[in-house]
Amino acid sequence: MSYALPKEVKALDMSRAFVIWTGMKARCSCTSNTAYPGYGGSFDSFIKDMGVPEKHESLDRINTFGNYTPSNCRWATDLEQGRNRRDSLKLTYKGKCKTLREWSLETGIKYHTLRWRVLKGWSPEKTLSNIDMRKS
Repeated sequence: MSYALPKEVKALDMSRAFVIWTGMKARCSCTSNTAYPGYGGSFDSFIKDMGVPEKHESLDRINTFGNYTPSNCRWATDLEQGRNRRDSLKLTYKGKCKTLREWSLETGIKYHTLRWRVLKGWSPEKTLSNIDMRKS
């Protein structure tokens, strides 16, 4: 049984989705894996559950510790995936928790400067301040 795709979906989009699916399936190829029944099966099931990704999207698990199940997967941009990495450094300031990359974009302070400050144990307030270290 094949899932009927919208007419505007191009063969190239399907090819890209197929490559992504095969990569994900390789991670779930063990039949004893709890995610295997959901995605260890057919490409048609995968496309029916997930749809076809945009050119700038790839497969992302919402909960990075969870399985490849329809409820835990989404198509995401590189920026969204970067925010969702297990090893992303996060900083909470005034009730907002963001990755250092997000804080860097918002404040204009270089990512590596923020990272150095966090790893040195600076407070969130001091980390996000525009202190010029060359003048200190």
